[in-house]
Amino acid sequence: IMPLWNPSDWIYHSEGGKHAIFRYNRGQHEVAGSHVEPFYGYILRIRKVDLAHVSFRSKHLNGREKVVSEGETLAKQSLDEWAESDSHKFQRLLVQPMIGRCYLDLAKTVLLPNSFCDQIFDSTISSNVIPESRLPSWKFNNNDKPMQSSQDGVIAYLLRDHTNLLPHPRLPIDTTKTPTVISVEIKPKAGYITRSPLVLPENRCKYYRTRYSLQQDLMQRGIIRKGWTKDTESSGQLIASNYSPLDLFSGSRQRIHKALKELSNNMQNNFRVWCNGNQIFGEYIQPSNHEC
Repeated sequence: IMPLWNPSDWIYHSEGGKHAIFRYNRGQHEVAGSHVEPFYGYILRIRKVDLAHVSFRSKHLNGREKVVSEGETLAKQSLDEWAESDSHKFQRLLVQPMIGRCYLDLAKTVLLPNSFCDQIFDSTISSNVIPESRLPSWKFNNNDKPMQSSQDGVIAYLLRDHTNLLPHPRLPIDTTKTPTVISVEIKPKAGYITRSPLVLPENRCKYYRTRYSLQQDLMQRGIIRKGWTKDTESSGQLIASNYSPLDLFSGSRQRIHKALKELSNNMQNNFRVWCNGNQIFGEYIQPSNHEC
């Protein structure tokens, strides 16, 4: 049986284009006795459209559909009825055996009660922590397809919080020392150039330029806009990055060093550094002299 879900235990952490990340907010000092919190040191990854759909259904259907009450547990075997996502299957069957299990932390699939999702959606929207440019992705319309039926709950993914590696609550803590955890996040992007004969003649630039490079040009010209950019930025204000995924995946030490240098020079949403769970380095964020 899955454990109970309490919306007040989770806080908004960050988000991407489709998913929002929520961090478990109960600290070690709140874990009583020998009891180990099941979500201690974990984060939740949830599709924003699924949260918006549950909220929409809750507010506009007047309870005509079944709603899972707060605190109600859901049978774990229900998850077996749903197919594993292609992305998760790719990581489990191909990536993890190649690089080793200790280097890839696979997510655990969990089923969240509808009431939990409804409350966490409302609290996140009302807290004003979502960047204005990201707000449209939190809205639901009839063209959106929820991942699962709202009668069953919402499928999400539980992962370890690698921005702050917490000590196990059963292990003794040396209070005389303050450990520092520095976590580096890199979004490498696609490290290849297509050779497909199906590329249309007007798009043949894909034969010699990466998708990342093409998107940089389009962003700089204001043709496309990413959710992480500030609303005050207009066409021409965003500086295109010189980072190339081909360098990072080249196997050459010099090219890899060049790729990391270019990422740090123009981070955008692809390079971030965390210190003890707090982001200190990233687009629009620079560490102070007293941090780390």
